[in-house]
Amino acid sequence: MSLFSILALALWALATNAYALAKRYFILPNKRWPLRMPFLGFAVCFGFYFFCTSYLAPSIATNVLQLANAKEPDVTSLPIEVISTLQTLLMLLIIGTLFLFLALYPSISLRQIWKSAMGSPSTKIQDFRLGALTWLLAFPLVTLLGEFGDRFVNHFFGPHTYDQAAVQFIKETLPVPFALAMALVSIVLLAPILEELLFRGVLQNFLRDYVGPHSSIVLSALLFTAFHYSPSQGYGNIPLLSALLVLGGYLGFLYERQGSLFATVGLHMTFNAVSALRIILNPATA
Repeated sequence: MSLFSILALALWALATNAYALAKRYFILPNKRWPLRMPFLGFAVCFGFYFFCTSYLAPSIATNVLQLANAKEPDVTSLPIEVISTLQTLLMLLIIGTLFLFLALYPSISLRQIWKSAMGSPSTKIQDFRLGALTWLLAFPLVTLLGEFGDRFVNHFFGPHTYDQAAVQFIKETLPVPFALAMALVSIVLLAPILEELLFRGVLQNFLRDYVGPHSSIVLSALLFTAFHYSPSQGYGNIPLLSALLVLGGYLGFLYERQGSLFATVGLHMTFNAVSALRIILNPATA
C-alpha cells in the first residue's frame, strides 16, 4: 500500500469517526438489558458449534471421500464445488439448530436477542442500515491496522505472503461459478448471521451479567478475534487478527448501543460483501 493510500485512509478514518463523535454516536445508553443468557444456553450453543466444526464437518467430508472412492484421504482433494456446498449446508444446519434451541429454551427470548425491547426505538430495517453505514467508520481503521501489521511482520520476520482463510477460499472458487456462488452465500450471508448470533447474541449477553457492558464488548471482541486464528496463516495471523479485533470492537459496541443484532449483521454483511467484491475484481492484490 502506497503512502498516499495510507494517508487517504487515515483522513477517511479521522473524518468519519470525528463526525460520528460529534453526533454523539459513540455514547452507550444507560440501560439495563432485561435479557439474560444462562450458562447452560451459552455452553450448549458454543458446544454445538465446536462439535459441528471440529467433528461433524470432518466426518462428513471423510464419508464423501469414501463414497467417491477417493484414494487420497485429504479433504482438499474434494472438488471445490463440493467443499463450498458442504460448507454452506453445514452453516445452514448450525444456524437452524441454534435458532430452534434458543427459541425453545424456557428462559431465553430469541426475539429479545435479535431486537431488545429496551434498545433503540428504531425499526429493524433502520438498525440494519445503521450497521451498514457504520462500515464507513470501521473499514479505514481495520484496513490501516492490517497494513501496519503487514509492515511489522515484513520488517521483523521477512517478506511473507498469506491470506485469511476466507480470502483464500474465495480465490480458489473464482474459476468455478457455482462454487463461487456458494462461497458468497456462506461468507456474505450465513457467516455474519451465525457469528453475530454466537458472539453478540449469546456470548456478549452472557458476559454482560458478570463484567458489565463495556468489558463484555472487549471480551466478545477478543474471543471473536481468537475464533479466526488459523495455523495455516502463520505470521499472517498478526495483521489479520489485530484488524479483526477493531472490527469486533465496532460490532460489540453497535450491539450494545442498539440492542439489535440486525445492526451488527448489517455491518458484518457489508464488511464481508465489500471485501469479497474487492477479491473478485482484483484477486492479485486482495
